[in-house]
Amino acid sequence: MESDVSSARSGDANPQDLLGGIATNRTGRFARTIEAALGGITADRDFPIAYDNLATAYFFSDRFAEAERTLERASARNLDMPLCLVLRYNIAAPKRDVQQMNAAVSMAKANGLPKHRMTDEEALALARSGRLESARRSSKRAVELAL
Repeated sequence: MESDVSSARSGDANPQDLLGGIATNRTGRFARTIEAALGGITADRDFPIAYDNLATAYFFSDRFAEAERTLERASARNLDMPLCLVLRYNIAAPKRDVQQMNAAVSMAKANGLPKHRMTDEEALALARSGRLESARRSSKRAVELAL
């Protein structure tokens, strides 16, 4: 039996991955999430969920530059997950980086992210920037797309 962790992985999540996601990230224990996700990346550099967990934990810890670097590392390894595109958009929106926001929207469309997810993010960004009428229209469109 091989001892190499990455060759033993079938792409399924293991307990370490779950610790870096649902068990800690979704409960607000971001420092623990970061630790678990870094361990997951060390164990298997080609497992996209670990990058997603790490970037999300950095984002919710207000460590936006680290979240962005994590997403870039995943992208460089061709490990982009559709929901990471939502995170890219959310990192770009407060900076009003329209080019990056549009790139995230384009990539989301190309990668099969449900249209209502990104439309909803666009509505939130519009509302945060004070463009309430546009936000209402975008939010209504997101609901219509989801139905």
